[in-house]
Amino acid sequence: MSIINWIMEKLSRSSGSPAGATTEEQMIYRNIQAIGLHHFPDDEGAKWNIDRISFENGMYVVDTSPVPHVGYEKIRFYMRNPSVDGVASADCWENGEWSGLFSS
Repeated sequence: MSIINWIMEKLSRSSGSPAGATTEEQMIYRNIQAIGLHHFPDDEGAKWNIDRISFENGMYVVDTSPVPHVGYEKIRFYMRNPSVDGVASADCWENGEWSGLFSS
């Protein structure tokens, strides 16, 4: 591996987004802390970890595991776009299934 490839790999991992992520997915990775804080302002100490991003029916579906949890161990955001204000709704993981939490 050349030094340039090594540096590029380190830089791509430092943003938290995996190699091959689309521009929109990279924006979600960059914005996830602000997205979580915007929708869960009482949990300002939570670190929002992205488990998975998919694109379904014109929406980004973002599965997260906030630590410490925010009353639920997992939150799924449905996003119209990758901005902080792009969240249309969210589900929580409860009793082994996703349940509606809020919509905006």
